[in-house]
Amino acid sequence: MPSDYLSPCRLIALVALLLCIPLAANAGLPAGQVLMSSGNATAVTAAAAVRHLQAGSDVYEGERLQTAANSRMQIKMQDGALLVLHPETEILLHTYQTDTRSADMAIRLELIHGSVRTLSGDAGQARPEAFRLNTPIAAIGIRGTDFTTQSQADLTRVVLHSGAIVLAPLDDVCS
Repeated sequence: MPSDYLSPCRLIALVALLLCIPLAANAGLPAGQVLMSSGNATAVTAAAAVRHLQAGSDVYEGERLQTAANSRMQIKMQDGALLVLHPETEILLHTYQTDTRSADMAIRLELIHGSVRTLSGDAGQARPEAFRLNTPIAAIGIRGTDFTTQSQADLTRVVLHSGAIVLAPLDDVCS
């Protein structure tokens, strides 16, 4: 038989493998789910695939969430936290591991630009030291909190609605 011949078993295994590839792009549980979306809201995966988001869409670690002009999006995270993205906002969900019994528990977000309101969920309230929201020039930690952050390349503004935050310049020590 020629070396490029596929036996039925190999063919079945190849088909099964190909069917699993789309699942690997978003392996694991969703970090959250879109509650409301108006206008143009998207998620860009680490592989640069773009998904349009609407109510009911799942969002995953490693995705870059974006809202266009005149667009908004509300996302309920797996621990009950709420992210509200205002128009022209881009945020990266670096890490969203919320098992408070695990040493690996961490919530790491990066507000690249725009404005986001953040309401702490169960994990952030139980282990506030594990939460971090970075902007281009500042790092924000929480203490059971509801706050809005606006970020531009050289400016970060924070409005505290309740609770407390820790705000520090983003440098080699705090990143």
